[in-house]
Formats: sequence, C-alpha cells, structure tokens
Amino acid sequence: MKEQLVTFETAKLAKEKGFDEGSKNVWHQDGQYTMTSNSFFRDNGASEMRNSKGFIEAPNQSLLQKWLREKYDIHLSAFPVVKNRYYFTISKIKEDGIDAIIKGPYDPKAACDTYEQALEKGLIEALNKI
Repeated sequence: MKEQLVTFETAKLAKEKGFDEGSKNVWHQDGQYTMTSNSFFRDNGASEMRNSKGFIEAPNQSLLQKWLREKYDIHLSAFPVVKNRYYFTISKIKEDGIDAIIKGPYDPKAACDTYEQALEKGLIEALNKI
C-alpha cells in the first residue's frame, strides 16, 4: 500500500493557500512527475528546494487533511454510501460545536468511484473555502 499524494492541481492550490509543511515529495512545476527529495535536501535546505520555482510540495492526502484541521478547524471526511460510491463532508468546528456544514453528505455532484477520489474532491473544496 502507498500513501496517496494529492494531484498537481491540488498541490498548487494548497501552496497558494499557504501550505508549507515539509513534504518529502514534490511535484515538478510542469506537473508531469513527482519526486522524493533526498535526505540531503530534507536535512540541508528542503524548504529552498520546495519553494523554488521548479517544485511544489506534494503532500499525501492525509497530511493536507490534517493541516486543514489544525490550521483552519476544517474537518473533512470521506465515506461510502453504497458500494463503489463515495462522498465527502466538510465542517467548520468552533469551541461550542459545529459552526457550519460547508459541504454536506449525499451531494450528487460529489459522488466518486473511490475513497481517494472523494477525499481529493473534498480537499479541493475545503482549500477553496479558505
């Protein structure tokens, strides 16, 4: 099993919204491939590599989901409704409870064939709400 990296478009949007968490993977600016920054870059200037014009951080979906939760109190979940149909929900949490359901369950436009596709759609939707 492999961690699911976010797509190039999601990675670009995350960068625009301020994501800079030190992902070990990066997208090349042309969006054609990802690469793992080697230990030299991680230990000696990984941020310089990630912030250069040639590369964009490529976090896995889980890391970006956690960043949204911890930085913006935006909670994102993907779940099955029927076999091979997945949806996502996004909620904004405040101290006294849920502030708003940004995107609710069973939105027909949000139906996906896989959990990862639903999570990716949810990440994009959540990033666009920031």
